[in-house]
Amino acid sequence: MPARPPRANIFPDLIGRVACWRNLGRKSLAAINAAFVRLPADRDWIFFPLYHFIVDDERRGFDAHLRYMRRHGDFIALDDAVAALTNPRGIGGRYFCVTFDDGVKNCVTNALPILVDRKAPAAFFIATDYVGLTLERDWERIHPFPQPYTGFRAAFDFVTWDDCRRMHAAGMTIGAHTCGHKRLASLTNAEVDDQLRGSKTRIEAELKAPCVHFAAPWGVPDADFDTRVHPAQARALGFSSFLTTRPGANGSHGDPFAIRRTGLRGFNWTAQLHCLFSAEAHAAS
Repeated sequence: MPARPPRANIFPDLIGRVACWRNLGRKSLAAINAAFVRLPADRDWIFFPLYHFIVDDERRGFDAHLRYMRRHGDFIALDDAVAALTNPRGIGGRYFCVTFDDGVKNCVTNALPILVDRKAPAAFFIATDYVGLTLERDWERIHPFPQPYTGFRAAFDFVTWDDCRRMHAAGMTIGAHTCGHKRLASLTNAEVDDQLRGSKTRIEAELKAPCVHFAAPWGVPDADFDTRVHPAQARALGFSSFLTTRPGANGSHGDPFAIRRTGLRGFNWTAQLHCLFSAEAHAAS
């Protein structure tokens, strides 16, 4: 039986923080290399910043990110972003569509108030099997979750359906992220159908609202999902977008079933945002 997460010692968050920094290594190197890159002023684009969590000591940094983005463009809701990507006349501006994956509790307690205060609509992609779980009560179900959340002790309980309703009422989008945070490439087509349909149906039943946006877990094209099969499968089930973790900007006449997103952490490190802009500079229109 796996051990329970550490509760109190002199390094209570060490495991999770080491894992998070390891996962961030590649993005950190790109950020350093991009430190002097600036955003081209004459291009229409939509950026999709991707976060997974905002821990307590990242709130000020996350707020700084939103203020920085506001200076370089406008915030846009996911429905409007998809409409802009498919607009025959082009996007017609520079926009940021903020996204969060997995559905951990601190996205509500720490990120949501800042998003509301900054009038920044965001999309939260929920792995529905984990809704309402807590580390204290549900360790046996949570510990296989493929993110370093468990090293932070109680910092990474998952959202409840009431939290999702609160986010939806605040103007946020709730999207599907499969039921069990499954890598689509590891599943049969029938299993993919079950994961997409099951998460979509559950969200719609709980929120009494359509769920039409999907983000692939892990999200690397042709590694974590099949670009020839899975976006089309999502479209057939009634989704209007398919979000990946391929970094960079999305230009006019982009494909809403191949949306690029650039991963960020919430601490106030401006090189992260230079990295985001660097990705834009090299992205295809």
